Amino acid sequence: MKLLRIQLCTDCFKDVRHGLLFTSVSKGRLGETNQTMMTMMDGGYVSYEDLCRQHMEAFMHGVEKFTRETKLGKRVAEWETKIVPVLEEQDRREEFDIHKNSEELVVELNSKEKKEASVAELSKQRKPYEVSRMFVSLLQMANDGTISIQNKGNSGDVEIRLKNPKP
Repeated sequence: MKLLRIQLCTDCFKDVRHGLLFTSVSKGRLGETNQTMMTMMDGGYVSYEDLCRQHMEAFMHGVEKFTRETKLGKRVAEWETKIVPVLEEQDRREEFDIHKNSEELVVELNSKEKKEASVAELSKQRKPYEVSRMFVSLLQMANDGTISIQNKGNSGDVEIRLKNPKP
């Protein structure tokens, strides 16, 4: 924190931080009014009222910035209270292993009479996060040639068929 050093003399003082010299200016120099004027470093003058106005505007700008930052901080805190439990729950889940998941799907499809099942049927007993993992595994299995994927009908039913079923 910078300290404001002010040097006082009989009729003037200097604000070292802002480079201003405050002095009382007589009537003859500025007309009929007695005003306190500040001498700027460049030799110009600014009235005490103008200087106060500038400081108030700077202060209000700072208040607005603080308010914006406070609102942002509040939104971040609200988001954090929502997302942290979700992330903690995700961390408690078993790590995703696509090969293990694929093997489980092959076993499940082999247990079916026709060695096929719909995605809806395979998803029925799974939790939502397990369904997305299953779908990724099914896509990888289709890419590897282990299963075939077919769209059945207009309702968007997707049928999964094991290509090389084990007896």
